[in-house]
Amino acid sequence: MPQRFRLTRPAVLVIALLSLGLSGCGLFYKQPVQQGNVLEQDDIDLLKPGMSKRQVSLIIGTPAIVSPFHHDRWEYVSRFKNSDDEVERKNFTVFFENGVLTRLEGDYQPGGTNTDNNREQSERAIAPMSPDKDS
Repeated sequence: MPQRFRLTRPAVLVIALLSLGLSGCGLFYKQPVQQGNVLEQDDIDLLKPGMSKRQVSLIIGTPAIVSPFHHDRWEYVSRFKNSDDEVERKNFTVFFENGVLTRLEGDYQPGGTNTDNNREQSERAIAPMSPDKDS
């Protein structure tokens, strides 16, 4: 006759405590989520006044938002949500006049570093573009 397996009261208690304890642990990994345009500071540094729309799109890609009412303005928007559900939003706007790059506005600046310290100094930075005299 086969022997029945019987859990004793202490064994059930240990299993229950382990189950409760492990369910509170962060066993499940939450993938960070990046949405929108991913811009790199090195690419922003390549932008120069006088560039055409095509040149700008080759460097930093096509914009997330092109207003049908403002063809001279491209908006690059990104949103990053990390595994702790903290959300970071960044905006970058490129302005053109007659199809030529004139100024930049937003969370990225040419020749700068994209850090939280810069954001504290100026919530929205504006960089007018002036043509290089050497070009």
